[in-house]
Amino acid sequence: MPMPDLPLRYQPDYAVPPGASLAEALEDQGMTQAELARRTNRPAKTISEIVTGKAMITPETALQFERVLGIPASFWSNLERNYREVLARQAEQRQLEADVGWLKGFPMADLKRLGFVRYDADRVGQLRDLLVFFGVASVEAWNNNYHESLQAHFRKSSAHPVVPGALAAWLRVGELWARQIESAPFDRARFAAALPRLRELMQRPASEYGHRLREECLRCGVVVVYVPCFKGSRASGAACWLTAHRPLILLSDQYRWEDQFCFSFFHEAGHVLLHNKHRKFVDIDGEAQDADAEGEANVFAADALIPRPVIGEFEQRETKSIAAITAFAAQVQVHPGIVVGRLQHDRMLGWDRCNGLRRRLRIVIPETAGRSDSGAAR
Repeated sequence: MPMPDLPLRYQPDYAVPPGASLAEALEDQGMTQAELARRTNRPAKTISEIVTGKAMITPETALQFERVLGIPASFWSNLERNYREVLARQAEQRQLEADVGWLKGFPMADLKRLGFVRYDADRVGQLRDLLVFFGVASVEAWNNNYHESLQAHFRKSSAHPVVPGALAAWLRVGELWARQIESAPFDRARFAAALPRLRELMQRPASEYGHRLREECLRCGVVVVYVPCFKGSRASGAACWLTAHRPLILLSDQYRWEDQFCFSFFHEAGHVLLHNKHRKFVDIDGEAQDADAEGEANVFAADALIPRPVIGEFEQRETKSIAAITAFAAQVQVHPGIVVGRLQHDRMLGWDRCNGLRRRLRIVIPETAGRSDSGAAR
């Protein structure tokens, strides 16, 4: 849903008060300010302040000037509106110049690459693009709308601190791309029934099943979006609701391994099926803000890939060789890398063992880059 280019408009960097035009009109008609005050029944001080730009020309005053001076009220109202807009833009420019240091907290290179921030813009222009990207009017508004919400909903990592701006940008890109994707109405039962098929798809490389994963979920009313992880965001996945009837599963390449990518998908699916649609769940290494919900999503994902009784029986076996793992994976119809990842997570296999069975993540789900409904052209 590309945003049309805005028409170019001349925006002067100086402001001429409407009172200057009023002074000219009075001079042309040979009328003093005091006489205009008497004819409009206004205090002389008010007329003087309008001339100097200290007082505004109200709609009522514009009508009075029309009657007394014969100049349409719309002329005076337009002068006043334009004057106040220029003043507001000047104030905004000063505030933006003071706030440009705020850009350091965001992955500007990624946002430029994706087309949300212009390459050729100066620092103030980039800040404007960033505010438009987030759909907020100011840095203060961003802090009120994003920072506290992020602190309340994502899993923190003490070892690798999250950069709030990077995480917020990653989530926002996913949200904007998701808005451009059409889906069927959400059907909870249909989505739950589709998960075994999606699990079977994951026996293939992610580069092959990425589109099928998206399509199957869209038929169930679930939007799946892939956004490469931004430096500092630390996010492997997220789940939220775009509307009351449109859940979003957002995935990244944070872990670089397919088995972890698969687990992240089912983890987010668990949030969609099990938890409050008014919550936003963002999954990052470390402690969870909502340990119960994250624990439930972890159990859901683990059982969706390999049920606990099944993997439990295999873990009791003495031999966990490459051949044994490969045979077991064929038996339960998952890729061997998923078995290895599970065994490593359960500490039944060393982190350095059998990694040759795991696949590096090569996901191919091209999203809409470039200008969006809240983006800026390169």
